[in-house]
Amino acid sequence: MITEIHKPGSLLKDFVREVLILDDFPPVAKETSLPYFADGLPGIMYQQCDNGMYLNKTKKLSNFFLYGQTVKPIELNMTGRYRIIIFYLYSHAASVLFRLNSSEITDTCLDLTLLNRFGLKELIAKLEDSSSIWAQVDLINSFLITHIYGNDLRIDREMDFAVRQLAGSRNPGSLKDIRQQLNISERTFERKFADHVGIAPKLFARICQFHASLQQLRGQQFNKLSDIAIDNGYADQSHFIRSFKEFTGLTPSRFSELIQYPKK
Repeated sequence: MITEIHKPGSLLKDFVREVLILDDFPPVAKETSLPYFADGLPGIMYQQCDNGMYLNKTKKLSNFFLYGQTVKPIELNMTGRYRIIIFYLYSHAASVLFRLNSSEITDTCLDLTLLNRFGLKELIAKLEDSSSIWAQVDLINSFLITHIYGNDLRIDREMDFAVRQLAGSRNPGSLKDIRQQLNISERTFERKFADHVGIAPKLFARICQFHASLQQLRGQQFNKLSDIAIDNGYADQSHFIRSFKEFTGLTPSRFSELIQYPKK
């Protein structure tokens, strides 16, 4: 299986954090399940699967879609060969790119094949005509650059500041500090954050804390679980375990036994 992570070029650096490529051609039609947990990032996914891609084994997904904040743990299920391209967007970028309220796509997705705007129909036709995964990546990349600069789209700098501060902070008082630095009321901040990011700032901060602990657990960069709890600002090991189970459905120990999937 080809698994590659690419950083976007300078023209997309304000909107796209990274691009993940998964390309698998197994000799037999095996079943594949890819777990996905909260990471604070929306994304654009293009996929080609022999027998379709399903969400939690029940809902068939479009070949090309925008997904919002993922709070609840999910699985993507495929049988046979599959090709997946994910453009991971920054937390506040989807609302600007597609002119929507991000809370509308939290824990769900928007079928881009049905959206007759922004030149998406032409892009999808080109993606389907291309047999090269690298050409498909270039097509999405070129579409985004043309769309952003052709429409003079700009990231909201207040939200950019807030997201960066929350993603890098373990201080429970940071929300108040951020509001004071932006000089906006709590109500305005909560509303604007939900519009741009899709969830409340407190939940976003908790997801960032969880994701940092998940990465540390997966990288086996600890001696005992209490190390992860302390390193990521949890009150204690029990607090860490409760939070981890909320976002994955598994305890950290059980997760370590069962789960292996490509790093982001």
